[in-house]
Amino acid sequence: LESFIFKVSFHIKYLINKDLVNREAINLIFKLNNLKTNLYILNNKKRLINGKSLIGLLQANIRGGDIITVSIEDSTETYNIKNIFYNIRREIK
Repeated sequence: LESFIFKVSFHIKYLINKDLVNREAINLIFKLNNLKTNLYILNNKKRLINGKSLIGLLQANIRGGDIITVSIEDSTETYNIKNIFYNIRREIK
């Protein structure tokens, strides 16, 4: 990934298996907002969004089959991120 203006210490790449719209998007954002780290999502259209923003997530138009990269500042939250995304993704290397 290109270097960002913010400090990012960890990236996780996912293949999304369902559309992130409506209730799915709301539930995801609710869980992500409980994290203590800043979080950013880069979609396959190279659009970088604040991972805790419902408007940003909906505007990114993430659909099943899309590949996203989740970037976090605090790598101690990696376990929590993986749990939150567990039902909607498959991690890829």
